[in-house]
Amino acid sequence: QQLKFVAEKERPGGKLDQPMRVIYRTKSEFFYSTCRSAIDLATNLGFTDIQALEYDPEGDYDSNGVTNDLDEPFLQSLADLACPSGSDAKPAFFLCTLIEQD
Repeated sequence: QQLKFVAEKERPGGKLDQPMRVIYRTKSEFFYSTCRSAIDLATNLGFTDIQALEYDPEGDYDSNGVTNDLDEPFLQSLADLACPSGSDAKPAFFLCTLIEQD
């Protein structure tokens, strides 16, 4: 509902260049389908700058023994991908995560 409100407020009937970043877990059909629905809705509403970032919460990207959902450097790298430093863009986020760490 909030996406529809923003779309109608910003550009009635037009395309939106508001960046949107969707971060979600690969190990959950619920999270995947929920985020996929958000991506599809945003696309249908005219958002044009949508980036989906998937991650495996149970993986260990740097083999340090800490799973990705608890690995702060990994999570920071996801944040950096979603909102690179030096960028003027202020993306909207839709996160499909399970616990507050990830």
